[in-house]
Amino acid sequence: MSVGAAVLASALLYWILLRTSDLDFAGLWKAWRNANLPLVCGVLIFSLFVHIVLGADKLWRVLKAMGFDLPWALVLKIRLGAGPLRALMPVDMGEVLNIAFFRQYSKIPLGDASGACLFDRGLNFMGSAFWLTAGLIMLPMESQSAAAQALGIAAAGALYGVFVFATSIHGAINGLAEKLHPKIGRFAQGVLSPFKDCPAGRKLLLMGYGVVFQARPLIVCYLLFAALGVQPPLDVFIAFASLAVFAGHIPTAAGIGPREAALMVLFQGLAPAGTIFAVGAAMSLFVHVIPMIAGLPWLPWFLRGLSGAESGQNP
Repeated sequence: MSVGAAVLASALLYWILLRTSDLDFAGLWKAWRNANLPLVCGVLIFSLFVHIVLGADKLWRVLKAMGFDLPWALVLKIRLGAGPLRALMPVDMGEVLNIAFFRQYSKIPLGDASGACLFDRGLNFMGSAFWLTAGLIMLPMESQSAAAQALGIAAAGALYGVFVFATSIHGAINGLAEKLHPKIGRFAQGVLSPFKDCPAGRKLLLMGYGVVFQARPLIVCYLLFAALGVQPPLDVFIAFASLAVFAGHIPTAAGIGPREAALMVLFQGLAPAGTIFAVGAAMSLFVHVIPMIAGLPWLPWFLRGLSGAESGQNP
């Protein structure tokens, strides 16, 4: 999906949402005017730190487990520089930028760069699936039918967890790729490297890192509700907020539009529609847009590295 199409999709969804939800903009403004601003600022600082610093640290640890000893500061700089471009792309497409940069700037083979970024993205998926599963377990019986569609996502997370440790499957895929063509085999070997070669203990630690990292959007969402004077019940919040997180993976610019719509449907009745919309819009800004555009000063360097005008040393 192109950047233009993603931005257009988000704009269209926002327009539909605003036209069909009967939002009370006066009430919305009043809610923000009476919001707990110190808490809002604290939430933003927390989200910035986790997204930028812990996000870079997680990817650095994946690369290190694969034998690529890049400086930690370089991986941080890459995360910052890629951010402004990722803000315009669907949530899951941003990894393409990192793959291209590692290949062009750090001279990491395409297969290995793809494997590192896919494994890192997989950690995020498993982390989100963990919280969704925990939320489904806590969900009251009367609310479980509303979240029945989430069972497939939770099952996919469990299957991915099995795949991470299924070294026999990794070997079979690699062998099949070798039979198709030696180049395909080398690419597959690189992609599967973090799955196949990383010790089981380190995989478990990285999976735990993914769970902690993916608690961020839930914490941000909960505290934004609290800042607007709403106390969501925890027994439904974790499952419903997790579903909204997954809705953000629908191809739009940074998941903007589907995330807000999901929150408004799932938390209907908890608070006025304008308040729920405000939480969704702020969640998109705090979790994705603002942390990503914070990297604007590093964007020119990132673009030079992406184009090959500047390169680093082969790790």
